[in-house]
Amino acid sequence: MRLLPTVLLSLAFAGCAAFRPLAPEATRGAGAFRAEGAVLPRREEIAYSASWNGIAAGRGVFRFERRGDVYVGDARVETTGVVSLLYGVEVRARAVSGAEDLLSREWSYESGTGGEARRVRVTYDPETGKVRSVIRSRKKVEEVSLEVPGALDPLGIIHALRRSALEPGRSFRATLFTERNLYRAECLVVGRERVRVPAGPRDAFLVRVDIRKVVKGKPEDHGRQAAIWISDDEDRVPVRIDADTKVGRISLRLTRYRRGGPEVTSGRGTH
Repeated sequence: MRLLPTVLLSLAFAGCAAFRPLAPEATRGAGAFRAEGAVLPRREEIAYSASWNGIAAGRGVFRFERRGDVYVGDARVETTGVVSLLYGVEVRARAVSGAEDLLSREWSYESGTGGEARRVRVTYDPETGKVRSVIRSRKKVEEVSLEVPGALDPLGIIHALRRSALEPGRSFRATLFTERNLYRAECLVVGRERVRVPAGPRDAFLVRVDIRKVVKGKPEDHGRQAAIWISDDEDRVPVRIDADTKVGRISLRLTRYRRGGPEVTSGRGTH
């Protein structure tokens, strides 16, 4: 079970009907992500509880840090309780994004899933537009190479959202690469909501995400959907992430947020 891409943006499984796909006109004229306005901390730690179909299922800790001209994100996600007996999964991941252009430079993860244990490392060169993926399992090593005009990884697209100017009605479009395939990601800022999570209530932007696999240069008719709530304050924390999958709904909810270090220029705030 490829847990990390699943809980972030529902990339590992086909989508269900709980989220309606975005209408084509909803993101007409969508622009690329750009670093605009407010501030993000140089270092931060974000912790979540995870649920599966409303059942407590796991936890995750994400750490982000700016190092020179890049942002480095490290994540650890694991199942807990009864769910760990069914899907005993532990995933460690790292993602590196450009601090100014927001494009991914590197994405890797290791999953400890018994016989399905695997390691994936993806590198992207913005100057040549070439992306290379190496996938290692106990039985084989696979390599995938593609040319991509601007690429983001699953962690990178959330980071790009946080750093962009969020206003209701604004939309963004990006090319997403996992470990083998390209996807077109379209994001629409639906509005603002008051969100209640274990860390306490937060005013947040609700962002709907529609992701469609690109086959022979064209996105498929049916996509995968997710919803991301990003706090409407200087922290721009993803306080909740919901994704529908063929095995049910997976949800991450903020349990702890800690910031530290000098602040750096980022997405425009609204207060």
